[in-house]
Amino acid sequence: MLASALALLVGCGDDGGTTTDTSGGDTTVTDTTVTDTTVADTMVTDTVADTTVTDTVADTTITDTVADTTVTDTVADTTETDTTVADTTETDTTVTDTTVTDTTVADTTVTDTTTDTTVADTTETDTTAPGCATELFFSEYVEGASSDKALEIANFTGFPVDVGEYAIIDLRNADGVKTWDTDGTVIDLPHHVLESGDVYVICNAAASAEIKSQCDLVLGDSGGAIDPTIVYFNGNDARSLAKGGVRIDDIGSEADPGSTGWTVAGVADATVDHTLVRKSTVMTPTTDWATSSADEWTVLDIGTITDLGQHTYDGSCPATTAAADIVINEIVAAPAGDGKDWIELYNNTAAAVDLGGWTLDDTGSVDGSETYTFPAGTMIPADGFLVLDRDADFTFGLGADDAVVLRDDAGVYADAVSWLDGFAPEGSSYGRLPDGTGDFQTLTLTTPDAPNATCGDAVCQDGESCGACAADCGACADVALNEVLWASSDTTTPFVELYNLQATEADISGWSLVVGDASYVFPAATTIAAGAYLVVDATNHGLTLAASDAMSLADDGGFILETATWDSLSAGDSWGRVPNGNGSFTTLNAPSPGAENQGTAACATDLFISEYVEGGSYNKALEIANFTGAAVDLSGYAILSGSNGAAFSDTYALTGTLANGDVLVLCHGSIDAAYLDRCDVAITSTVVNFNGDDARALAKVPTGGGSPVVIDAFGLTTGDPGDGWSVGDVTAATKDHTFRRMSSVLSPNADWTASSVSEWEILAKDTLDGLGSHAYGGTCP
Repeated sequence: MLASALALLVGCGDDGGTTTDTSGGDTTVTDTTVTDTTVADTMVTDTVADTTVTDTVADTTITDTVADTTVTDTVADTTETDTTVADTTETDTTVTDTTVTDTTVADTTVTDTTTDTTVADTTETDTTAPGCATELFFSEYVEGASSDKALEIANFTGFPVDVGEYAIIDLRNADGVKTWDTDGTVIDLPHHVLESGDVYVICNAAASAEIKSQCDLVLGDSGGAIDPTIVYFNGNDARSLAKGGVRIDDIGSEADPGSTGWTVAGVADATVDHTLVRKSTVMTPTTDWATSSADEWTVLDIGTITDLGQHTYDGSCPATTAAADIVINEIVAAPAGDGKDWIELYNNTAAAVDLGGWTLDDTGSVDGSETYTFPAGTMIPADGFLVLDRDADFTFGLGADDAVVLRDDAGVYADAVSWLDGFAPEGSSYGRLPDGTGDFQTLTLTTPDAPNATCGDAVCQDGESCGACAADCGACADVALNEVLWASSDTTTPFVELYNLQATEADISGWSLVVGDASYVFPAATTIAAGAYLVVDATNHGLTLAASDAMSLADDGGFILETATWDSLSAGDSWGRVPNGNGSFTTLNAPSPGAENQGTAACATDLFISEYVEGGSYNKALEIANFTGAAVDLSGYAILSGSNGAAFSDTYALTGTLANGDVLVLCHGSIDAAYLDRCDVAITSTVVNFNGDDARALAKVPTGGGSPVVIDAFGLTTGDPGDGWSVGDVTAATKDHTFRRMSSVLSPNADWTASSVSEWEILAKDTLDGLGSHAYGGTCP
């Protein structure tokens, strides 16, 4: 720019010649070479193109509107204005200028080796685009009726900005005594990449639907992570936009506005029952509320929100949009199991691109500790993917609420993505659909280095499988992990056994067995006959097992279908299901590769409750099982009843004898007639009149008399649980469900809190088909 201005200093002379000007200013000259060495001009205006201009004196005002070939300026000028110039070479070697303004930046070479008071362009790459704001600023304030409250923040900086680097400071009931520093509440904003030219709107959850339709962040919903007081304001509650703990833009001040609000643009109490819109001429935030309130805001009537969600800005500042070439395509912030966070890029071009020197910034930060720089020679293939893993590549972690910005090797913005808690839940990803160009959305499938996909579009595409999306790909074959021997027994080497529960052949081609980082993939055309077994030699197929370990079965897309976990098994112990295919895992009596599993040679220590039915109407039942190894005289047992979580208040004495391996079923007399024949005792007494919040227990009556002693509990007597007791992630599970004791349970348990976690299978309401029998995992003669 400095050189451009020098072209203004041309002197008088003939066109095409060489002219030396020692006495004054020229109006219109086209010179080949101009040297102005001794004259200080009051005003020089140059409107033509010169070949060479050399100026060695100081001028008061210079205006240059044309392009020169070579300009050399070695003096200090009071004012230089270069408005339309694209000069071939500019050299400014010894000059300290008072003011330099260059509004058209397209110079071939600019060399500036001195210090200027004000310089808007120092190199070919500008760090602040012409006419851009210096920072984010408040662009609208809505203080309407009831909960119609909103704040709008605008970005006209020329670059994308992560809102998560900012905070709102709430100074409630300003009174001239409270201060921002002492009494202000700092509320951090969530991560959100705000493009230049866009606005970010925060509103009250109870605001009108029209206001909320423009909101990026709705506050006040139950369970929200952000303090909703940001949008709980009246006219005398000040707000400040802050960055790094420093206020940058204020609405209101520490000064007492009275009981109502501050005066804005001459309108008294303008901050209450009004909308304030920042004038389009405002290009810089300010904490000087006295000046801002006088000149920078337009006051509109209450309820006016026609501008909410957009802002008019008079500056010439380019908007930023996602680059079309290299984009962030998918992220995983909460991987399942022990997986790592990862980020996937996509190349929209038809040629491979070298990303060496490009960067990924976590939360948009330029702090090196949060930045990953691509090594030299990092290539992303044409129309292809590049996946970066945490620890192996970048070191920062991706949070549930976070943002990532991609910049090229010159530091220029390329793409960004931000997400809130819930957008990328555990086991899912947040990605573009379609790849490269689509909007970001929560994807049910994670597809690193493969096309993005989501379940439910009726197309089984790359990244989907029967386990991940049965709706698109069809259900998986009903094949189960059935038995694992981790270390050799006297007669058998380590193995893994699968069992086909189907009545038809099962094709498991491409499925895999997974142990830690090791896996074995079943080759093409691998099938299991109906009701048959498939045994895999663990050692010969690279599967090394331990006494405490886990084995997973995955489908042909790598989706984990099930996992068997065991702890502290002895060498030779076999871990398997009883009964085959769908029973619970337990330690088996002996390894049985390719044959039916046999439970541990163990009998129950006593009777136990094996089934509980809390169905519709009178579909109520209790089942008691005997796997003690001998017939049991029931006169020594009773069922205790409690109501609404209260202490046991009713005792029902059992009678008769229960054979080993048999069950006793007590039903309500009005149970579904189709199941009445399964009942050993059909009654209407309290013992079978229960809802989900009524505890029951099997108790043993002391031989010498006295109070029955609980040996197996269902529910608690510590207080009313409401509709019922929750079990796992099932709320009020003991209401409108059938509970069936797992086959791995070999003894009663008086601790309901413990047994409810791991000993029961929860079935749908009115599931009655299991009444009258029980699968027991032990081998009891």
